[in-house]
Amino acid sequence: MSEPTDRSRIRIGDADREATVARLHEATGEGRLDLSEFSTRVDAVYLAKTFGDLDALVDDLPGDGLSPIDTSEQPPMEIKPNVSNFRRTGVWNAPSRYLVRPRKSSVVLDFSRATLKTRVVDIDIEAKTSSISIILPLNGYAVDDVTDNMSATQNRARKKPHTDGVEFRVHGELSTSSLSIRRKWRRWWRP
Repeated sequence: MSEPTDRSRIRIGDADREATVARLHEATGEGRLDLSEFSTRVDAVYLAKTFGDLDALVDDLPGDGLSPIDTSEQPPMEIKPNVSNFRRTGVWNAPSRYLVRPRKSSVVLDFSRATLKTRVVDIDIEAKTSSISIILPLNGYAVDDVTDNMSATQNRARKKPHTDGVEFRVHGELSTSSLSIRRKWRRWWRP
């Protein structure tokens, strides 16, 4: 019988690094870290090898940055472009619920650098003659229950990562539309 492994000695992956960077970003937004300290810690995140290395960078911050609380009371973010484009990319504070209702439009929701406060994100879609692209963070995965009416759905992020990740629940209806769900592509080099 093998002895339990000390978590601090377990090697980390890219998803673990990205989750830690998101936590540092949130702490900076709350005024807990200044920009210089944020930059120093982010550099150390990308040099980290184990959970112990990461934990040392965030152990003076409250919580784990992600909350399992029920957010059903919060109103959803409504996205209703009509014959136009809607793009949400870069660093942003992402709510946990969305109503996406495009008409003859293109929608891009890029969560790869977003600050997520919950472990579950609900996206309700009703699209007509539109294209929707949802880009997840490396530690995200998607469960889809979408009705396709002369439409196409491609979910490349069904598999749950080996770490605790953020679950994206995508449901609704597509009519002559397309839906693409994928994780952020990993760069094989670091600048």
